[in-house]
Amino acid sequence: MEDAIKKPVYDDTLKLVAILTMLIDHIGYLLFPDQIVWRMIGRLSFPIFAFLVARGARLTRSQPRYLLRMLLYGLISQIPYSYFVPSGLNIFFTLAAGLGIILCLSHRQPFIKLLAIPILASTWTIDYSYGLYGLLLILAFHLFYQKPVLMTLALAALSWYYWETTRVSIQVLALGALPLIYGLPYTGLRLPKHVGYLFYPVHITILLLIRHFLWTA
Repeated sequence: MEDAIKKPVYDDTLKLVAILTMLIDHIGYLLFPDQIVWRMIGRLSFPIFAFLVARGARLTRSQPRYLLRMLLYGLISQIPYSYFVPSGLNIFFTLAAGLGIILCLSHRQPFIKLLAIPILASTWTIDYSYGLYGLLLILAFHLFYQKPVLMTLALAALSWYYWETTRVSIQVLALGALPLIYGLPYTGLRLPKHVGYLFYPVHITILLLIRHFLWTA
């Protein structure tokens, strides 16, 4: 399964799966809240995005620009997201915080490495999407990048933690993302560079408009 991680970087099949499962999740959340199957499918999305951040930290030409790009789209997305979810920060800020932890731990200077601790601790005061679970999942993909067995154990433990702290039991279905991450066949698919970033605020805006017209029709 480790061969999947070594595929050419330009294969965006996994990113497309993450985008589509996120879309399904958000359609269910906003338009069909009584149909849980949408949300169940959506549990696959975040683990894939978490893995893509860990992979991106390894492959990007400029880690600071990668982080700034994440924060920029987080700011752009926060406007529609505030109508989508009344409180908290959108997923870009979670991914950016996770990336920040990776960058700190990858630094040569010990005092820079220690900055990862306050970023993790910030979940007590900052309402990230997925909270501490989200940051720890990104960190786990960084630490166990080519160790699928350890990653499976880590995700199982984090799923238990998420259930204990939120009582949302369907998050255990996130384990289903690992066969996709480590075993999805290479297709050579390439997406335009900013499609994955722009899709987030655009699709939320469209779904909000659809809901508005359905409620006012």
